[in-house]
Amino acid sequence: MPLTEGLFSPGQGLFPKLTAGSHQSNGKAMIVSRGLGNTTLVPRVFNRPEIVRICLKRSRKSDLFRESR
Repeated sequence: MPLTEGLFSPGQGLFPKLTAGSHQSNGKAMIVSRGLGNTTLVPRVFNRPEIVRICLKRSRKSDLFRESR
């Protein structure tokens, strides 16, 4: 849906590709938060603040060994 995500990101410029949610990058999980406040002179537009809660769970030892190869 247009205009429901951020229009600008200091690290990505206009119409950033990643603004929030869980993503995969190079086979690794990545969590992107919209954050809480403004750190630049550009105001927050169409990008509501958020706090993300992440619960990590331990993998089985055999799964960890297989992924590290």
